Amino acid sequence: MKRAFAILFFLVFCQSAQASSKECVRHFRLGVNSYSPLYEVQSDGTVSGLTHDLLAEVSSRMGCVFSQIPMDSPRILEDFKRWRLDMVAFLAPLDELKSVGEYIPLYQAARKLIVAKASYDKTRKPENYLNDPKVKFGSQIGPRFFLGDEEEKKLMGQGRLIAFPNPGTAYKQFVADRIQAMFSTPIIHSHYQKEIPELTTKTVAIPDPSHPLTMGFYLSSRRISKSEADKIRKVIREMKQDGTLRKIVSRYVDSEDMIYYRNL
Repeated sequence: MKRAFAILFFLVFCQSAQASSKECVRHFRLGVNSYSPLYEVQSDGTVSGLTHDLLAEVSSRMGCVFSQIPMDSPRILEDFKRWRLDMVAFLAPLDELKSVGEYIPLYQAARKLIVAKASYDKTRKPENYLNDPKVKFGSQIGPRFFLGDEEEKKLMGQGRLIAFPNPGTAYKQFVADRIQAMFSTPIIHSHYQKEIPELTTKTVAIPDPSHPLTMGFYLSSRRISKSEADKIRKVIREMKQDGTLRKIVSRYVDSEDMIYYRNL
């Protein structure tokens, strides 16, 4: 009997030790955009948003602590380049981060052109608005990944690009008649249509699949080890394969925009 008990105790101890060795003791620091619908603190203290939900799923599957730190875009980039963050999310690939991190692509979608109804013409395409000297565009301060390099150069060179601190401020300019057009993402546009009811009567949204948007996040090349990066990539692959990634994104966009969704 004593021998059987000793064997049982030994097996339980081994299983516990094995389980412990698999526990993640890593505490990751993540810089995330501080605006809705990517990261939003509710009145009861709970957090929601696309970035939050995606990273919470990765954290749950890895069993690691992911501390999401909301910041404005310029500070996110600066802190990442100064090695203060393990990861940054949720953004497009940027040349200025190539030397300090590895980009993990998640999915691709079509950008949206938002046009003031007073300037809208159903026969016109996005390039027609870009080429119209009377149309002023809004944008967000920081990386303008909604715009191509040549598009940005043209608009800035002609004095037709006005930058604002965040998407919410930019969208309000349509109500104030300060801008006539702006490129955005399906996620951001879907959110602000609900937040600013006047947009429904003041603007028209046009999908622009000719300029696909790639969304993902960066891993710090100095702060993230190869084994950690491998685990993160594995979790992302599994989320794509089992449909979790698509399901999370679909919570924050209109169904018509999911037509252009593609896993990367």
